[in-house]
Amino acid sequence: MSMRKVVLVADDYPDSADLLCHLLEIKGGYETLWVDNGRDAVARCGERRIDIAILDFEMPELDGLAAAQRIREMLGDARPMLIALTGRAYMAEVSKSGTFDRVFEKPVSGEDLFRALEGAIGATGSSGTTGTAEDKPESSPR
Repeated sequence: MSMRKVVLVADDYPDSADLLCHLLEIKGGYETLWVDNGRDAVARCGERRIDIAILDFEMPELDGLAAAQRIREMLGDARPMLIALTGRAYMAEVSKSGTFDRVFEKPVSGEDLFRALEGAIGATGSSGTTGTAEDKPESSPR
């Protein structure tokens, strides 16, 4: 029996997070967890197994970049795949940081997001490749 992959969605906009979590659960079969700030994202990653963390760049208490850096420091090679969702204004900064395995500009297409998630199955963080404006998944907070 295979365990469902766990995806942490960190986004301070509940409507966006809900949509993304719904997409991940219904179309992807993932188990999802939602937090609304970077500090809680770091805490969740320390509390339980998270396979993939999707972090919004701009969040209260701790932004997505700082949260991803803390997750990397805390978990090392055992960390989840780290995916950033960001607006065009921050795309270059997030991409150059090298902190994330994938970076997508909002809005991202479900197809592109699922392609990135499939690359994470059976692996922890990887290549640091970057999504383009065409690599847009639909956003969803909960």
